[in-house]
Amino acid sequence: METPPLAATQGFDEIATLTRELQECVMAIRMQPVKSVFARMPRMVRDISAKLGKKVRLMTAGERTEIDKTVIEELADPLTHMIRNAVDHGIEAPDVRATNGKSEQGTVRLTASHASGNILIELTDDGAGISREKLSPRRWRKISSPPMPSFATTRSTI
Repeated sequence: METPPLAATQGFDEIATLTRELQECVMAIRMQPVKSVFARMPRMVRDISAKLGKKVRLMTAGERTEIDKTVIEELADPLTHMIRNAVDHGIEAPDVRATNGKSEQGTVRLTASHASGNILIELTDDGAGISREKLSPRRWRKISSPPMPSFATTRSTI
């Protein structure tokens, strides 16, 4: 078997380099900061907390974290649902919080970060958490079942 001429080898190397650069450019165009999704949430938190008579502050971090634009489009609805649940069910009423020695204002935190080559979106609140007594055994089994492979869930994040 003959070795290809030096010019052909250099040509293949150039094509490989150009292809890699083109792929990197396309990926950079598809990547967008999560800020576009995060920016929708403060008003929703204000509206829900006012409706429920709760005092809630939304804190965000990592708005510059970039993810693929198709993921951003799919992220808005689940985040909206989870934040609504945090304000509605997680954060207690101001009088209950005061009775329990907490600030009357609850805090919901929404963060995005890079972790081991993945994007991590975290939503936490300083509310009372889930009351096992108020949940039916069936519902508790559902939320405490093993997580989907792509998500890590602990009891403290449920």
